[in-house]
Amino acid sequence: MELAVPLPTIPRAMPIAVRRALVGIVFVLLASWAWFPLFETAPSGEERAAVALARSAASLFDARLAGGHALAALDLRLASVLEPAWLWRLESVALLLLAAWGVGRAARRALLPWSGGELARAAGWSTALLFALHPLSTASLVSLSARPGLLSVAFAALSAWAYLRGRQEREPRMLVLAGACALLAGFSSDIALGLCAWLAGLEFISARRQRKPWTRVRSALAVAAASAATISIDTLARSLAAGRWATPELCAQWIPPSTVAEALRALALALERLGALFVPVHADTAGAWGFALAGCVALVALQPILVASRSAPRLWGRIVAVWACALIAAEIFAHRASVDPRALQHAATLVGSVAVLSAGFGLGSVALSGNRRVVFPSLIALGYAVLSHANGLAYREVGNATDEIWRHISASATGRHVVVIDAPRTLLGLAALEGVEPALPAGVELYSEPEFIRARARGRFDELRRTGRLDLLRARGGLWTTSALPEPTPESGPRTWYRDGRSPELDLDPWSSSALIVRAGSDVDTSKPPVVAWSSADSGAREAGRCTGRWAYLGDAPEAVFDLASSVEWLATARVRQAWSAEGWSLMGQAEFLDRLAPPPVQPRPRASGRLWIFEGLGETPLDAGDARRAWRLTLTALDARAARVLAVARTERGLEVDPADALAELELGPDSLAWTLETTIEGLVIERLTGVGAP
Repeated sequence: MELAVPLPTIPRAMPIAVRRALVGIVFVLLASWAWFPLFETAPSGEERAAVALARSAASLFDARLAGGHALAALDLRLASVLEPAWLWRLESVALLLLAAWGVGRAARRALLPWSGGELARAAGWSTALLFALHPLSTASLVSLSARPGLLSVAFAALSAWAYLRGRQEREPRMLVLAGACALLAGFSSDIALGLCAWLAGLEFISARRQRKPWTRVRSALAVAAASAATISIDTLARSLAAGRWATPELCAQWIPPSTVAEALRALALALERLGALFVPVHADTAGAWGFALAGCVALVALQPILVASRSAPRLWGRIVAVWACALIAAEIFAHRASVDPRALQHAATLVGSVAVLSAGFGLGSVALSGNRRVVFPSLIALGYAVLSHANGLAYREVGNATDEIWRHISASATGRHVVVIDAPRTLLGLAALEGVEPALPAGVELYSEPEFIRARARGRFDELRRTGRLDLLRARGGLWTTSALPEPTPESGPRTWYRDGRSPELDLDPWSSSALIVRAGSDVDTSKPPVVAWSSADSGAREAGRCTGRWAYLGDAPEAVFDLASSVEWLATARVRQAWSAEGWSLMGQAEFLDRLAPPPVQPRPRASGRLWIFEGLGETPLDAGDARRAWRLTLTALDARAARVLAVARTERGLEVDPADALAELELGPDSLAWTLETTIEGLVIERLTGVGAP
């Protein structure tokens, strides 16, 4: 009697139509959730500036508009009429989907000669899915400055797909389409220069792989030359429009480092950008769980590649080598900028590298057979969607904060000249008001606090004050307030008083009384820093501000020195009504307001000695207890007070010595285009100041 033993059933692979439907459903759900915070994000300062430039530019080749690339400039002009901001996001989503589709189709065509059609098709769709949901790709959705790069990647990918299809299927029309897309990529961004290398490499490995190697090398070089000529039409057009040769900005970073330090910095930057590719986390919103999730996603993406490499080490060794070379090539043709977990402002510069990374992960995720070809891409896409959503929360927070500040700026622009002090250029490592100047209303300027202090000292706002048209907009206690500064009038009250920590009734112009010196007795407690507070005519008896000083031995007894010229609160006061000891100097002999701080006991101008500037006179002065805490610094400033460098000054037998040569070269300042300030400090606060213009 024979027993009928049932044969084991072999599971059938999931039908292609079902896979496509599942992948489509997964993508729609994940993308909707991942990108939802971005559609609630208000425009950043950079986006407002891009729109303002697009509306005012006289030509599509204006260098201020998308670097002079005509197609990207045209796209920005389209964005300038699409308001509100969610329409910009919608158009960016359309471009991202086009780029993802092109990258996926190009990856499929590149793999087709080396594998079956089913594997290549699955790898192409996985590549498109991962590229679209990668957190660094979604960074392109919230930055109009990322549009040129996204456009260029989209047309470059379409060009690569059309070229491979034309060569593999012998379709001349597709070759024409490839050339047209290459031309459009060139008119979008400088990163299209990398398409020459991409097309040459694809010609060598995937166009006609049965040919002899030398024949493939010759055809690859011919393709590189033809694509370079096509892409260079953009450079020629920009040069004709500008009336001079317009070298691509990308070429500037191809200059090799001249020192070991520069080479190490370049290597560190490359490793930082590589780490951001594999761990695309915004540290402030995702935190530790974000890094853990990104690490798990990377392991899930690499696991099929490791398994396949063990099964076919020769084939997958070549694939991994080509993948690594492609990543290096993508970075060579990218605008290199720092991208770290706390500063993702320039994350969109990695969009080309993300395409290569997605192609590698897409191929690896389908290297295994059966339903795992659906499971692995879905798991990676799920992890990317979670990280994209977390990063989107940071963009939303920054956008909303920027929008609130912008409302205050717009409300303050009422015909007077408004100086906005310390408005954040970046928040959470992302662009807030960075580059917003072209979009500012007429009569509004942005200054950081040090820039404002330097510009005020240079007399930048004197005429505005004389006409009573100057307003200061600044944050106080988290709230934005506007201080309307009246026309200056002569002071009528005293500037000196004795033996009382509270002054009599004053009538001081803060811009004319820039220092306070309080002379105390020898028994005063100098262990705590002195603090002065004041009230204004508008605040009544309420405190209008305060400033911390330092105890110094400028004479026989300790003196409290207050550098009021460096206090924005003091300069924003309309008129000082009274001053008093907030801490540390209520027992005093005399208090006196001065026009400015006393200079250090040195010659009024430095003497040049080779590379050194020497301020003579202090070298022979004996040290005392107060001098032991003193330090000196030299600030070099451009005449517009925007750019500055602070240098440490050494005290020697000859006086105070400093080497400003490197700082002057970095600032590109000539002998007649700089201002300098020599300051004596105690624990970072200034007690003496000497200013001058021009080099010795």
